[in-house]
Amino acid sequence: NRAQAQTQKANEYSFTNGQTKTSMIDTPGLNDTAGMEQDDKNLDIIVDAAINANEISGIVLVLNGTEARITPNIRMLLTRLHATLPDSITDNIVVVMTMCRPDTCNFTDFSQLGIQPQKVVYMNNTAFSSDPKTWRGTPTENFLKMEWDASINAVQELLQAIESLTPVSTNEFAKMKAIREKVRASLHQARMKINEKQQIIDTIEQKKVDAQKANTEAEQHKNFTTKKTITKYDLVPASYHSTICSRCNTVCHDCCSLYETPESGDRSIFLGCYCMNGGTGKCNVCKEHCGYQDHYHARVTMKQTTVDVDEEIQDIKNKFLAAQGAEKAALEQLDSMTLASKAAESDILNLQKSIINECVELKKICKNYNLVDELQVFIAQLKQNARMLTSTEARTTADNFIAQMEELTNKFAELDKDKLASEFGVKPIPAEKEKEKKKGWLW
Repeated sequence: NRAQAQTQKANEYSFTNGQTKTSMIDTPGLNDTAGMEQDDKNLDIIVDAAINANEISGIVLVLNGTEARITPNIRMLLTRLHATLPDSITDNIVVVMTMCRPDTCNFTDFSQLGIQPQKVVYMNNTAFSSDPKTWRGTPTENFLKMEWDASINAVQELLQAIESLTPVSTNEFAKMKAIREKVRASLHQARMKINEKQQIIDTIEQKKVDAQKANTEAEQHKNFTTKKTITKYDLVPASYHSTICSRCNTVCHDCCSLYETPESGDRSIFLGCYCMNGGTGKCNVCKEHCGYQDHYHARVTMKQTTVDVDEEIQDIKNKFLAAQGAEKAALEQLDSMTLASKAAESDILNLQKSIINECVELKKICKNYNLVDELQVFIAQLKQNARMLTSTEARTTADNFIAQMEELTNKFAELDKDKLASEFGVKPIPAEKEKEKKKGWLW
């Protein structure tokens, strides 16, 4: 199906040409019929094929020689291809113009390619589209043989051009790929860190509320002790004797008129005491109605006094202690979240520095790499994300990060404009026109 791209993956073909063994990696082409997404995949296949090769002598760019000018679509694809190739390999590019001879090639202005090819080979490859066995006896047999021989000579010319080039390590392909992935990962991580800072700040605000609430509750329940007046009874010396209960340690009959005896439980005496409830032997003063055998005489009397004591209300005390514990926990978490917020801020600054350094490093390897588009896509996503931030602090962090990325993007944009000016003859608009048109460049 000629309407579909023929090469879907990288295929390596090796053969011997004289004393030289040559390996060619056939990769999917650009301007794929499946669209730009497939072109991106094809570029990745090209890069991976180069990395796996360890070193390459050159890159063969195959173009249709019947076209007089590079179309805008092909120009865009060439720009993307340039952005994929390390500077170390751009001097080793050979161009093959197909479907033409040197005298019939319509494409003559190679500056349109944005490169200076080491060699241009012309190949009118019509003879390759049919089996030579079918040529015999046909009116075009001699013509096709001539085309075949011319194409074989073009192949030999191509191989000689490739053999003359110095092989280049593909380490920088791998390095570029690693840095690109690192830049994308760092950009994504920075966005996640800004979101994380918002979450931390939300937690900080909540912990402040929790601590204040717990403090209020503690204040409400701090008075868990109350003053209480109680009546106190104490045994004090007296000039007379009284009947005392040894179990209750209380005066059951003050100033007893019975014969004084210091011995406990004298039945003959204490059974007749006034407190013994008419001789029953059970004291009517003791709470437990102790027996006469628990009573004795002593020269003391009971003195009644009132005193104020502190009484704890356990339920209120429990609430106070719980509130104190909750406030302490909230303050500890608040300290922890504050440290986490500072750490997130530091991480964002480090990622910012890392992204800048990685972008500069990428530009050193491939001056044509289009960082501007990649950064602009990220900045647009970050701006959209920043609008969702509710914290002033998180929004400020996001805005500062966006400003740094925009400054970086503008610097690379200026570098790219200078590159366009030198390679494609782009002329800057004069300053007075710049303010009027705001377009930047004229072709």
